[in-house]
Amino acid sequence: MMSRLIEIYLYSNQLAGPLLSELGNLVDCSFMMFADNSFAGTIPETLGNAEKLAGLSLSNNALTGTIPSSLGRLSDLSFLRLDGNYLTGVMPPKVCALGLPMDVQDAIIADCNSVEPEVECSCCS
Repeated sequence: MMSRLIEIYLYSNQLAGPLLSELGNLVDCSFMMFADNSFAGTIPETLGNAEKLAGLSLSNNALTGTIPSSLGRLSDLSFLRLDGNYLTGVMPPKVCALGLPMDVQDAIIADCNSVEPEVECSCCS
C-alpha cells in the first residue's frame, strides 16, 4: 500500500507535470526529494498532511504560486528546500515557527536572500 511509503528519492529524473495532491496521503513518509526535475504548478496544500516529514526538497523545478501554510504542520521537519522555483509571496509564519535547527546552515532555503527576493522570509537562508 502506497500510504506506507517511508522515503521518496526522485531527484534529477527529468520528471515533469504537477505535484499530486495525493502526496499528502503518505502520512508515514519521512523524506520527499523531488529536486532537479521539471515539476510545475503549485505546491499542494495537502503536503501538510504528511506530518512525519523530516525533509522536503522541491528545489530547482518550475513550481509557482505561494508556499502553503499547511507546511507549518510538519513538526518533524529538519530541512526544507524550495529554492530555484518561481515561488512568490511570504514564507508562512507557521513554517518559520517550526523551530527548524537554524544552527544547521541552510535549514530553510527559498530564494529569500537574492537582490530581489521572490519569497519574503524572516527565517530563510
